[in-house]
Amino acid sequence: MLGRRTLNKDSLVDLYGTVQPLDGALRIQQGRLRNTWLATLMCEPIPLAAILHAAGLQSARTLSELAAYLPALAVDSAPKSLRGAA
Repeated sequence: MLGRRTLNKDSLVDLYGTVQPLDGALRIQQGRLRNTWLATLMCEPIPLAAILHAAGLQSARTLSELAAYLPALAVDSAPKSLRGAA
């Protein structure tokens, strides 16, 4: 990453694209890393607009697709979550 004049969406792919996994370990996949990061943010009390901005997204479509993989929220805790209570 150092020494680059500009960063584009494939900068990280360039960085770890040549990494060789040891012992048959999984390869690093940018999309999976990004989705894990987004899912983690979605589980925190972070405004939707902040997540969209940080991820460079114009719509919440990606987030709605990831929502199916998030831990389920207990029905009885939903009202407390909406009020910002723990």
